[in-house]
This record gives sequence, structure tokens and C-alpha cells, in this order.
Amino acid sequence: MAQKTQHVVTAHLIVAQTNTIERYFDRGAVLPEDVPAAERKRLVGLGLVAVQKVDVPDEPGQTQDQPPADPPK
Repeated sequence: MAQKTQHVVTAHLIVAQTNTIERYFDRGAVLPEDVPAAERKRLVGLGLVAVQKVDVPDEPGQTQDQPPADPPK
């Protein structure tokens, strides 16, 4: 399994700048990919957002117990 980094809002409510607009996010929301790295770093530094690592399957539909599917012939 691969790991992915998520930025999760820990404050009650924040305003974050995306690539196009400012958006409001409630506690527990995961910041979308269009929030720039500098904005994520700023929010983490202020203690408003936490960085979490989550496991994601290497291939959609594949679990740890299943071997990789054979390629199509």
C-alpha cells in the first residue's frame, strides 16, 4: 500500500485560498488538491490544519490480501 498525505482541518472553521477563490472549510474537512502548498504550510503553522498520512491501495479495487490481477491478453 502507498501512503498519501492529507491536510485535515482541526479548527472550527477556516478560510483557505485555493488556486482560484477563497473557500470556507469546517472541522474535519480534507483540503482539496487545489489549495497551494504555501497555503497548506501557513495553515499547519498556525495550528488550524493537521497533516495526516493515510494508506491507499496501489491499484483501485486491490486489497492487501489479493494478488495483482493478470494483465489483459
